[in-house]
Amino acid sequence: MTRHILLLLIIILPGSATWTCIAQVIYLDAGYQRVNEEASKHSLTLNPLDDGSFMGKLLREDGTVIFEGQYISWKDTYIENGSFTFFYPDEKIESSGSYERGARTGVWKRYQSDGRARPNRFYPPEGAASLRRVLGIDQG
Repeated sequence: MTRHILLLLIIILPGSATWTCIAQVIYLDAGYQRVNEEASKHSLTLNPLDDGSFMGKLLREDGTVIFEGQYISWKDTYIENGSFTFFYPDEKIESSGSYERGARTGVWKRYQSDGRARPNRFYPPEGAASLRRVLGIDQG
């Protein structure tokens, strides 16, 4: 897979909250820790959206999609926030649902590798709030 290094360019205009961004690629090892491109097993591309969030796509080393979903910037990193879809290696849907500030919430639809539905999984909002407290993620 040909990889292109894209740098995040953020321009904050004086007296304005307007941000202009281009895509950013974050390289990750097998344990999902940040590494340089040469040591990477995965790449997460974050494309800015109009509302200030990012659409992320995590790829395996062979270029197949692991997941796609929305992120927000938080402190010096990005956290899941919005719709997500996870894929099997053959890119059939494994599960889909929502994150709220770093925690799965609500109903997640799940599928077997042959496409047949599995029982849905429900993540209560109280569990998400508890996880955010443990991780130190702000509630607002």
